[in-house]
Amino acid sequence: MVAVDRLSDLPEGILMLILRRMEIREAIQTSVLSKQWNRTRLWTQLPSLYINADPFDTVDAFQFFLIHLFTHYDKSKLYTCRLKSCDFELNNNLFAAIFDYLITNQVSHLWIQYPVEAILKLPLQLSKMRYLETLELGGVTCEFPIPFCSRSLRRLRLDGVNFENDFLMHCPNLEYFRVMDGGFGGLSEFVIAADKLEYMDVEFERIGHRCPNETMVLISASRLEHFAFQFICDSTLNISMDRCPDLKTFWLDIGTRTHENTKDMHNLTSATYLVNFLKEVGDAKSLTLSADVMMVLAAFTELLKNQPSPFYRLETFKVYNDCRNQNVIIPPEVKSFLIGGSPSGSEILKGLEDGVKETSD
Repeated sequence: MVAVDRLSDLPEGILMLILRRMEIREAIQTSVLSKQWNRTRLWTQLPSLYINADPFDTVDAFQFFLIHLFTHYDKSKLYTCRLKSCDFELNNNLFAAIFDYLITNQVSHLWIQYPVEAILKLPLQLSKMRYLETLELGGVTCEFPIPFCSRSLRRLRLDGVNFENDFLMHCPNLEYFRVMDGGFGGLSEFVIAADKLEYMDVEFERIGHRCPNETMVLISASRLEHFAFQFICDSTLNISMDRCPDLKTFWLDIGTRTHENTKDMHNLTSATYLVNFLKEVGDAKSLTLSADVMMVLAAFTELLKNQPSPFYRLETFKVYNDCRNQNVIIPPEVKSFLIGGSPSGSEILKGLEDGVKETSD
């Protein structure tokens, strides 16, 4: 019986689809399965690389593999690169060597997962990736190169990232910015300046031991349409932002993890910062505030007396109450401040969830 090499008979397009679903180390190893795969080295033509350091026993073994990979790979084909290392620390020189390779091609999407305690100093080469449109970092305590300038970057997603320096000031074409489970290191001021930014979803839940008791966040994004901000930390937050005339939706949650009493949780200074922040997002058409925010406003109604409502075009208002057994009261001063300027008036309060109630005038 003649052996049939069914893998070699597959169309090249099907073979490429199979290889694209593998880590590059596994894709290289498949060369022994088919004469065609071994002869044509299809893995060198993949448009995306998934480089995983975890299967290697040592950093030296991983570095030797990278030398083999970069020597044989057709870098003109590369558009997406994913780098993962969870089990051991990669030195900064090795990261610099990887970026030296990436900047010589047209990588448009870079994804790095590096949940190691050591601080990752992203090399200056990151700013030289002139085709980079999407950057995703996961589980990283990082320092961005200063200055970090990327005219091509349009999407930036950071999951579980601790910031050790201020970096988001020179990305003029950034349109999408998302931070999930983020944290500050030793920053007293964090600047977000992006003229073309339309979508921003920021969640900070960790404050480093070197971070001061008060953190200043400065935002300049005049084209912003969607803005969600969550800050759950034992630190005072002061946010200042330019006007966003195109703002459609605004979602806010500011709380703490260690105090139960609202008066203890937020002093008069932090409550004043909150009120001032709400004044700066008055262009929003849809407003969602957490129960914690509503409780702070209710506890410091003296800040709202004789204050005109900044929300002059508000169409929808919701209270996000993640504790269903927690009643949220809306005093007259809070009601007037939030919806007094809305053309819909009290009608927008009819859709409030159970547990959210107005008090009588």
